[in-house]
Amino acid sequence: MAKQIWDFSTQSILLALRSNLVPEPADCLAIQTSIAEAEEWLLSNGKGGSLSSSDAEFDEIRNFISLSSSRLAPIRRLLPEILSIIFLHPSIYSPPALGLEHTSPVTAVSSHWRAVALTTPALWSRFSISLHGSEGAFQMLRLYLQRSKASSLTIEIRQKAHRGSIHPGIVDHLIQSSDRWMRVTFPLDHYTLSLFNAVRGRLSSLEVASFSDRSVGSDPEVSLQDIIAFEDAPKLHSLSLRNVGQNLPRFPLEQLERALFTNMAGSTVFATISRSPNLRSLTCHWPAILPGMLLEVPTVLFSSLTTITLKGDFILLRNLAVPNLTSLAFTDMQRLPGPVIASFIEQSQCRLHTLVFDKVWTHGSSLLQILRAAATLHTLTITWGKPNLVTETAMEALIVAPGGEPLLPALREFTLYGAYLFHTSTLLDMLESRSQSVTDAPRLHIADMQLDHRLFSDEQLERFRRLKGSLDLTLQYTNAQKVSVQI
Repeated sequence: MAKQIWDFSTQSILLALRSNLVPEPADCLAIQTSIAEAEEWLLSNGKGGSLSSSDAEFDEIRNFISLSSSRLAPIRRLLPEILSIIFLHPSIYSPPALGLEHTSPVTAVSSHWRAVALTTPALWSRFSISLHGSEGAFQMLRLYLQRSKASSLTIEIRQKAHRGSIHPGIVDHLIQSSDRWMRVTFPLDHYTLSLFNAVRGRLSSLEVASFSDRSVGSDPEVSLQDIIAFEDAPKLHSLSLRNVGQNLPRFPLEQLERALFTNMAGSTVFATISRSPNLRSLTCHWPAILPGMLLEVPTVLFSSLTTITLKGDFILLRNLAVPNLTSLAFTDMQRLPGPVIASFIEQSQCRLHTLVFDKVWTHGSSLLQILRAAATLHTLTITWGKPNLVTETAMEALIVAPGGEPLLPALREFTLYGAYLFHTSTLLDMLESRSQSVTDAPRLHIADMQLDHRLFSDEQLERFRRLKGSLDLTLQYTNAQKVSVQI
């Protein structure tokens, strides 16, 4: 630069940034003065200025301003405890794949950040690894286990497309740390799981276990009944099984509280949950309605179950009675017969509080049959369904009239997304009747709606605005100019 009128060199600033030294108040004032002088220099030597300077000089001064401003950034004054929380935020942190990725990127920002990261055990307690990993992956595993100190571990055992030789050091170190396993994910095959039978009786911290497709080359006919690694895990309460057959290892099913089954035979699901008397939450995902899914088994009572979420198929409900069920959700259903679901609710004699229909393609008459059986509902959510799922008849049935018997008298929250076959005026009549005390029934408190392919008159929009005085109302729609509008 032709003339330097500030006191800090670029090299000294970079050194301060790397060390994360927080400037003293007097230094902050000097930095602010230098930035102001540099900005004034840019104005004086810019277009119309009295002096002439090269592009390189301008770039150097702009860089000086940028670096100096970074020294005053508020994040540099955060306590280490706050930085640790930020490092673990999902938006900037994801568990690394040891052997495929380098260590945590926050350690390369500055020496201060590195020091904070190295004293944040939780940052090193989640990772995935292949048992066929290289020596480099093994050394990274040792490093992560050391830096995680006594923290609980979340580990995923990755599958390889082609089976190679097992690295004994990786298996040994994972077994040695098994008393710290809290969440684990394994491929469900005999070859892999048999390596870990030695952890039986050591899984004192294990709470969540997930198992997915067998490894490439594994024999589906080989029994997994001699896999005893997870048989004794006193804290295990959540089990997830994905794309697995009827052949399962020994699990302490009697203590499970949550279960997630994905793309599994209905008979296997039913047999598993039948041995899980303390199950509270059941989630089943299927790609679509499965042929031959009907189960020839008697109805089973599940007294502990409170939440059921079904995706793709509903037929499991034919064999369940759930008297304490409070939440029921359906998603991605190409067919959902009202009589079957209504019969399940009535047979269970449950007081359902939450009902969700997400991407359910069925007729409005089925919806009405289900809602009539669920008189105790507090929350109703309908998103992205078939247009004739919510019809004029269904909307009229939801209107509360003085002296009448309304459908869903206890409804407090209503969510509706999509394009449906009812008049806007009928929707407004329903919302107005439920936001006012026309009966002794509880009022509607929250309405969240995103309505597609629907135009509103000025009078209707004004009615919606007036509703906001008595109702927590959110309405998003697309206007005639195809612009999304929210009121």
